[in-house]
Amino acid sequence: MTEMVTESTVLDGDVRFTAAEQQKVIRIKRLMEQEKQTQWEIGDLVLALCGPSGNPDGMGRLRALAAELNVSDQLLARYRVTSEVFPRHKRVYDLPHSAYQFTQAYAAVADEILSRVAQDPRAYSATRLHEVKDQVLRESRIVPRTPARLTMPERFINSIITFKERVRKNQFSVSRSEALAMLKAWEAAEPYIRAAARVRPGQMPDGE
Repeated sequence: MTEMVTESTVLDGDVRFTAAEQQKVIRIKRLMEQEKQTQWEIGDLVLALCGPSGNPDGMGRLRALAAELNVSDQLLARYRVTSEVFPRHKRVYDLPHSAYQFTQAYAAVADEILSRVAQDPRAYSATRLHEVKDQVLRESRIVPRTPARLTMPERFINSIITFKERVRKNQFSVSRSEALAMLKAWEAAEPYIRAAARVRPGQMPDGE
């Protein structure tokens, strides 16, 4: 039996949606509109509960909230920072939340980047956002800094410093399996680290 197509809409070539399917199309449109507002609302609520970023007490609250919601604290932190950098009067809801998450890294010119993208008659795209960002940075003579490449020992040292700070602030938790893996890694690295520490300037560690 062939289904009657009534109140249909031609969207692409011969593709037609029935009246029943149109209800789903409308529902998707409404959900997409709500998604923009929901992401901002999440960030606003996290900011209200945990305070601005950079606060040690707030970080503890953020981790507790993440555990309560069963999500990563990094996810909540991204939402919080975006709401913090872009308060309500700076938001243009025609642009996706992801555009603000990307642009917040260029705080000095973020408003100009987003303003140009929002006023562009062409449909929004991530490619266009990157193009405008590069253009504004060139005009402002802001050269994105390339972070210095750290050596493996330097990365290891930074990890240890971060670990010590989190332990000191009671912000570190580790499972038994993670603890065992850390001990195994340290047992493998310790002889080499101690041997290198004993080497005098100009000498090579044992085995080299």
